[in-house]
Amino acid sequence: MLSFFLWEIWKTRCKAIMEGYRIDPCKVVETAGKAKVEFQKVWQGNANSVTSRSPLIGEVCSWEPPPMGFVKVNIDGSWQSNGRKAGVGVVIRNSVGEFLGGLAASRVGHSALEVEA
Repeated sequence: MLSFFLWEIWKTRCKAIMEGYRIDPCKVVETAGKAKVEFQKVWQGNANSVTSRSPLIGEVCSWEPPPMGFVKVNIDGSWQSNGRKAGVGVVIRNSVGEFLGGLAASRVGHSALEVEA
């Protein structure tokens, strides 16, 4: 549950900084809880692969675990041109999909390409 809270806090904080969004702590908790339930439903379907359909664009998204003995590091970044504000998020999972760690950080970036790299 902690990872869902942290991820939702990160997304909400980015939205507040980048878009001037007003933070509602109750909504953060509610959204994190819904994300956890959704994740559990998807995960129970197949322990080796996670597949879901994006509600916004209908795109199928999936995550495949790395080979045994390896970890997978997923990274994403966002950038706002005015003020060069950037955010970076990292999630690390092992070969059975267990959350091992992560990072959410604010940075200064000169371009979206730089932040994504």
